[in-house]
Amino acid sequence: MRFFFNNGFDQYDRIESKNVNLINVNYVNLPFSNLSKRISQDRYINANLNLIEAREHSFGEYDLIHCHFFTSARVGFEYFNRKGRKYVITEHASDLTKSLDFYTDDYIRSVYNKASTVVAVSNRLKKELHRVVGIELEKISVIPNGVDTEKFSIVNGAKCRTGEIKKVLFIGHLIERKGVFELVKVVHNLIANNINVYLTIIGVGELSGEILNYLKVHNLSEFIEIKGGIPNHELPSEIHKHDLLVLPSQKESFGVVVVEAGACGLPAIVSRCGGPEDIIEEEFLGSTYSLDDINGLHDSLIEVLSKFESYSSTMIREHTVNKYSWDVVAEKILSLYEVKTS
Repeated sequence: MRFFFNNGFDQYDRIESKNVNLINVNYVNLPFSNLSKRISQDRYINANLNLIEAREHSFGEYDLIHCHFFTSARVGFEYFNRKGRKYVITEHASDLTKSLDFYTDDYIRSVYNKASTVVAVSNRLKKELHRVVGIELEKISVIPNGVDTEKFSIVNGAKCRTGEIKKVLFIGHLIERKGVFELVKVVHNLIANNINVYLTIIGVGELSGEILNYLKVHNLSEFIEIKGGIPNHELPSEIHKHDLLVLPSQKESFGVVVVEAGACGLPAIVSRCGGPEDIIEEEFLGSTYSLDDINGLHDSLIEVLSKFESYSSTMIREHTVNKYSWDVVAEKILSLYEVKTS
């Protein structure tokens, strides 16, 4: 079978590995505004359509086009109308209504409903696709994102680390939706109550300056560190330095950093905001809390830190590998391909 994958690879120019030929799509991306964004998306779609047609002319027809996010789903839809090729959509959007606000309801429904199937990365997103777009639940499969379990692995033994100061890690954009400022304030409260905890923040964003100022005003620099952005290949070594991951987002469709940390044997505290609660489905993996509970994050941190010695890195990693390794996830995707191209 031959497949065309669309979107999600902008950081690469051209990669060829095993049976994968990855080609960057060149198009002009205009400075941001609502109008320019729509124009840029249209150019992106046309560039992809031309590329697919050219490659089919040279190498033969694709059996399936796999599209990620709605913009790329438009490519599959338009090529289906042009050539009749089947397409599959994987939706990752944490805010589905926001990602669809440029298009009419009829067009949105046509794009999703013409697909051979739609994949959601979490159960909450599946329900949202049904509610917002009107896709029949039977047409939506749930296949989570995967993690490279060779890259993200345990290096320091089978038990979670046992230092006196517990090192907490946040990875993500420093924006309001990620809840990072709330985490800073909660950790500040713990420190003020003589709880030995250290917070590392990895990421960049519009709240960087405000958080740095907060740390300066409250003399927290020796307890909370902002490291800024780091390359993905450096994440495993950073995760290994920590004891616990926290993802306090207001909305997430999945939570890749949670499974990356889990593959390294770390428990996690996550908000029940859409996707992460699917990952922390058992107590031995960490803790979840409701966004409606104003003390939820604080209480979860206290709970997890108080029983930290009970967490087993080996068990956490084993669960993560069995459910989220690329071998497992890829098998689910390939099975889907077999069904939809038969």
